[in-house]
Amino acid sequence: MLINLKVESHQDLIALSERGLPKIRWCGTKTTAELTRLLEGVQLDYVPMHSSLAQPSGCAEGAAASEVSAPRMAAVPSKWSILNRTFMELSTAAASPSQCAWPETIKLPPADLVRLRAVGIFPEDTPYLLCSFTIEYLLEAGLSDTALSSMLHAIARVSQLPGDPLPTITQEAQDLSLYTGLPEDQLDPLIVHDFPFPALLGFVDAPTDAVPWSVVAKITERSVIKRLGFSVTALRAIRYLWQLKERAEAFVESAAAGLPTALYLDLDRLLDQYTLTAGTSGGGTEPPKHWDWYPRLARKRFGAAADKVSLRKLGEEIGVTTERVRQVEAKLLQKLTDGANLLHLDYLWRLLDHFLFSSGGARYAYELCLSLQTVHGWDTPPSEETLCVLMGLSPRYRVDPDSSPVRISLTTACCAACEAAGAALSEALIASKTAAFTYDHALDVVRGACVRMQCPELRKITSFSPSLVEFIADPSPSLSVHDQEVHLELPQHKCTLIQELEEVMLSAPDGMHYKEAYQRLKLMDPETTTSAQSVHGRLTDAKWALLWGMGTFKHRALLTIPVPLITEILEDFAHELERYDVPYLCANGHHFDRYAERLRAQDIPTSRALYSCMKIVGSPTMSFEEYPYVLRKSHVGPRPPVSLLIEQFLLKARRAVSYKELKDFEVGILGGHILHMHSHLNRSRNVLKIENILLHIDHAQYVTDQLRRMVETPPLEEDGSEPTEVALFRKHQDACEAIGIAGPKELFCFVERFLPGTVNWHLEPHRKYPLWKQAAVKDEKVQAKPKSKSRRHKSPPPEPPAKRTTAAPPPADWVYAYLEDLGKPCLTKHLFEAFRADPLRNNLYKVWLRKTERVLWYSRDSVIARKALEWDDEKQYALETLALMHLERAAGLGKPYGSCRAIHTDHSGQLPELAHRVAWTPVLLHGLLVSGANFVQIGRQKDLFVSVDNPHGIQTLNDLLYRTLLTEHGGCVPKKEFLAACEKEGIILKPSALFLTGKDPRVVVDGGVIRAVSLEVGA
Repeated sequence: MLINLKVESHQDLIALSERGLPKIRWCGTKTTAELTRLLEGVQLDYVPMHSSLAQPSGCAEGAAASEVSAPRMAAVPSKWSILNRTFMELSTAAASPSQCAWPETIKLPPADLVRLRAVGIFPEDTPYLLCSFTIEYLLEAGLSDTALSSMLHAIARVSQLPGDPLPTITQEAQDLSLYTGLPEDQLDPLIVHDFPFPALLGFVDAPTDAVPWSVVAKITERSVIKRLGFSVTALRAIRYLWQLKERAEAFVESAAAGLPTALYLDLDRLLDQYTLTAGTSGGGTEPPKHWDWYPRLARKRFGAAADKVSLRKLGEEIGVTTERVRQVEAKLLQKLTDGANLLHLDYLWRLLDHFLFSSGGARYAYELCLSLQTVHGWDTPPSEETLCVLMGLSPRYRVDPDSSPVRISLTTACCAACEAAGAALSEALIASKTAAFTYDHALDVVRGACVRMQCPELRKITSFSPSLVEFIADPSPSLSVHDQEVHLELPQHKCTLIQELEEVMLSAPDGMHYKEAYQRLKLMDPETTTSAQSVHGRLTDAKWALLWGMGTFKHRALLTIPVPLITEILEDFAHELERYDVPYLCANGHHFDRYAERLRAQDIPTSRALYSCMKIVGSPTMSFEEYPYVLRKSHVGPRPPVSLLIEQFLLKARRAVSYKELKDFEVGILGGHILHMHSHLNRSRNVLKIENILLHIDHAQYVTDQLRRMVETPPLEEDGSEPTEVALFRKHQDACEAIGIAGPKELFCFVERFLPGTVNWHLEPHRKYPLWKQAAVKDEKVQAKPKSKSRRHKSPPPEPPAKRTTAAPPPADWVYAYLEDLGKPCLTKHLFEAFRADPLRNNLYKVWLRKTERVLWYSRDSVIARKALEWDDEKQYALETLALMHLERAAGLGKPYGSCRAIHTDHSGQLPELAHRVAWTPVLLHGLLVSGANFVQIGRQKDLFVSVDNPHGIQTLNDLLYRTLLTEHGGCVPKKEFLAACEKEGIILKPSALFLTGKDPRVVVDGGVIRAVSLEVGA
């Protein structure tokens, strides 16, 4: 089917799905189900592509499908825009792309490869396909200027232009206005702040602070190309203009709702009109009663003067009761703070956000009013009270009306909520002799701390506002502000225990366990009545104490946070939350292991320490309420337990799920610990456990219906040598896999669970499937129970118990045939379950999996048939040649051995091609390499190897360890140091290894020291 549809890549399949799989010709129900499963597998790792693909590679059906529905992107240009063209259409090479010699690869930065994967473009695709995407699609992917320039230069090389210049476009850009169709004079009152392309306005200096929107609206795509040329900068400028145009369309929609842009020239009129527009919204044909005094109510109750007018006095002025005023106030506040209504003031919010971000996230109200006056050219600044009322309605701002002057800050993570800035200011005050700083001096200290921590937000700040000092000092117990100065004031009410505890923690630069802190306190004051649990509680509540390990705490003043690394981790957590659509992730387990080495290099040793650092740095989209949960701020309500997330995962699966899939979800996605998985599963009340399969109770009826259809069409009876469930599974294998049944064993258990007694099972298999029921042999070790010696009346002797039988394993040829028919890797667990055999009882690892000419290890827990790889002597020769080259490079570094993991990492592009849908793994590479006659396996970890005729005579792991002991450690080394050195070189050893226990005759183990015998002989 895919060949007929000319689907040759993931992109083609995704484009094909946009039209709808059931509408494709020749596509029946069964084929649709298979294509759907294949598509779901692709979309697990990559988000769906936008339909900006101009022409998928060879997919005519997919191209037609992509025109049906195109998802809306951030800014959608018109069809005539140059952004809706591909590089190939605009370049000179577009005339005859088939006759051009395209390069095999285009070098792109690794970060751009990750961005391309996220939008459905993969490294295995051809450069021609990459350049056949629209420019808007590539810009939407977030590619860097380096990547886009590499693509332009590749097109220039294809065009065979001398000197590797940028290509020239064959289609001239349109000289049309982007704002065609919008009402005239609608944008005249508005300005564009910090316009990033001053060359388009005829300026050559720095970006302008405020440009009239009407001037920007006159810029066309042709004028951009004329001034900037066909370059990456020009393309980004055109995309920026289209984004501005989309914002302008939103302003027109707001004007239609009752808020014309002319109101932004007068904030008082804007507040009154917004109050009337939002207060009267709600779908009614007539405005609500008392709507005419909505503006007065908003000013008197929602602004800085809220404490000056009571509900009773306001009711007397209007002529209604106090209760009526309270009811109207509650309804009006709900409407004014509604997100849909606040979007009508998007222009004001963006402008205020710009002012606040450029000053560290905080400003005085009068500073914002002066900034608005400057950018708009007003004669007088707007009213502070009106501005505070408007900003108090939005959840993105925090207004402090009780301060004088009034302070305003962002509610998201910014400098105003930075604990690191407060700690740096406290340390500077302690070190100084004056114990008081002016605002300017304090801001210099904060700026210096940001530079030392390499804070990424610093580049967005032009100048700090003095109000930032007050916001930093508010949550700090040791800082206070008065008389335009910041002072260091240690609280006098602090109890002696807290003081002593803080002194103890300050003496521990690496942190201290609370029990050790308790012992220190006992030494300082033997008569203290506090307990260890009380010390733990006080450390937990103290703001200066950070959780640093299991029961371990560290003083905040002793910590230097690697802000760039923590910010990167926070961004990855936010991306994972968005990608998997879960309410929270765990900061331990899998998610911590990904960064463990980098974090330990920055003195952050545990996941608890990481959680404390993440909590200090903060995030605008995530909250950190309880270790180890990183919760999404948009989540409403309490944190759902893991058991509930498991139920939701099974409910979304719409089929039975194996324990491995559940493990991938809880451990791989949520980041939980594998030891807790069974306890969480036991708390899930709506989950059915059938053998090793899990099913949500809501899907039981659907599974029952599917099983009933299978049972109604049983397999034909042949010679009776095969169990019924095997034949039934073989006949309905596709239907079984669609509901999550992976083998005959599971099928039998499901039928007996949902449809008991409906099938006459041949050979009567046991419910638990413990053994293979073929050629049973007697187990002579099982003895009959001895007779009782009681002299009571004789009862009829009981029948002797039947002797237990063990099952003979199936022949190895059956297993090899099964793997060859499967044609892909198979987990050993599934293999043993399919043949109902016990691997430990019958030593099946050696019986089945020892012959490397028929079967190979694919990973540490899966195997694959050699025939499925399409392997031949030519590929074996190429692999051995690559291994010899690797050994030569390793010998130059002083290593007499090679590593298949290193070959897989460094030379993945040079490895021979395997069969379709089979990827290389280090274990498979090792198995193929040592299956020949030229290389020897070293150890059991399926990674290290040496050549047979190596000059050092190494044939075993002990030989390699002995040479390492002599050459790198002089023949004598402590055992722990030797283990650490071997682990660093990729040699994993157990403490019980023969070489480490002295059972190798060439070494002697004396206590904790390993010494070569040759040294003693020489002595």
